[in-house]
Amino acid sequence: MTLQELIPPSIEAVGQQIADFLNIMIYQSDFIFINFWSLSHIFFGMLVILLLSTFQQGFRRFIWLFIIIGIWEGFEYVMYGIVKSELFRVEIWQDVASDFFFGIIGGIIMAILLLSIKLNKNSKQ
Repeated sequence: MTLQELIPPSIEAVGQQIADFLNIMIYQSDFIFINFWSLSHIFFGMLVILLLSTFQQGFRRFIWLFIIIGIWEGFEYVMYGIVKSELFRVEIWQDVASDFFFGIIGGIIMAILLLSIKLNKNSKQ
């Protein structure tokens, strides 16, 4: 029995609808690829930097963010081979590059928010 056979049809149908929505193209050019998945990569980058900020400070967080995004992109590729679901599609290079870009942007946004909170807290003391 394959992993695909273990997923009930109703869950697969909902997953398909979600994937169809997330794959709606917002903008695409030779170098930029933006769909609703891009928003999830922004939030993912924000979450990773938030979590890493409890252990790391400075630029190292972004090195780890880049590594984690790379591992995630590899995971997506492997899952496509195992699950054969629309949720995990083989991505063109522009999509992978955009995933990295938006993940890093999310990390930068979170780092700025954390710095702003820290500066605001220090100024009130």
